[in-house]
Amino acid sequence: MLRTPDVPIPPEVVEMYAQEVDDHFDDFEASMRRLLPDLVQQLAAGGSRAASGFGITAVGRIDWAAAPPRECAAVLGFFEAWWLDALRSPQPLYTVMDVYEACVTATRTVTPYLAAWTAEEPGGTADAHLREFLDLQHLDLIIEDDRLVGRWMDFGSPKPIPEIITWVLEHGIERIRAQGADPDLLERLELLRIPVHGERWAAYEANFLT
Repeated sequence: MLRTPDVPIPPEVVEMYAQEVDDHFDDFEASMRRLLPDLVQQLAAGGSRAASGFGITAVGRIDWAAAPPRECAAVLGFFEAWWLDALRSPQPLYTVMDVYEACVTATRTVTPYLAAWTAEEPGGTADAHLREFLDLQHLDLIIEDDRLVGRWMDFGSPKPIPEIITWVLEHGIERIRAQGADPDLLERLELLRIPVHGERWAAYEANFLT
């Protein structure tokens, strides 16, 4: 199927290949390029089990930012559009957390997805998703858990957890505060201003676990 142009690949095969290791195919990059049209159609339609960080690891093994400009724009453009669709939908086809993890894993960056959140109209659907996201992930932020960057595939660069924390401090807290977020959640997020995560955890433990 992969060798034959334009032949649709069954969904279960796409889901299997989307999480393969990079030595599974003789030409891994060519195989991923062949897989992508079917994969993105399935993601956009909803119901694909590839829509998570783990489910899309094979795609993230390729440095799309280093691909030819037209190819790079097409791949990154899809994931950014998919992310925007989730942010703007009151009931997206997948959870915002799943879409976030998949986008970050597939494209090795958090920057455009945080920027998209910033650019959305304050007080709208995107901020409702943000409040839920931070409510679920605030402890991972405090301890700098790796799950914040999905299945990070860019082993040549540091994980951008500090970038996420900086964004939350500069944009996220005020956006959910304006939405009437729980004061307890806001207080927990304010601990992110403590720069050393060991000290941050100690403060969390003293204030919220005793």
